[in-house]
Amino acid sequence: MSYPFHKATLEKRLAYEKVENARKAEAIATDERRALLEQRLAYEKAELVREEKRVAAEREAQAKREAEDASKLAAAERKAAVEKLAAQAKKEAEEASKIAAAKQEAERKAAAKRLAAQAKKEAEEASKLAAAEQEGER
Repeated sequence: MSYPFHKATLEKRLAYEKVENARKAEAIATDERRALLEQRLAYEKAELVREEKRVAAEREAQAKREAEDASKLAAAERKAAVEKLAAQAKKEAEEASKIAAAKQEAERKAAAKRLAAQAKKEAEEASKLAAAEQEGER
């Protein structure tokens, strides 16, 4: 009679061990899933860090390009301003030259008028002297 009791005990023990083995297998599977998830999380964090570094490098490159563009624009604006000032200075120099030439021409004409007036006056005096001499000879 002890055999059925023994068989029942063995069956209970077998069932208990099956449950325990199932729990252990589930715990192992859970640990493996957790390890895989942690590994995946670490990989995604590393991907995120790489992406952030790439974006930071892109921003830095963009900022550098914008600084170079701004520098080129400023240089072009300075060059344009210098060219404009040079053109204005050339125009003013040409105008000053024209004014000086006109002033010199006016002075030359005034001197010619004075000389003409003086020559006319001397001619009149010479004519009067000649007339007086003719009067004196008569």
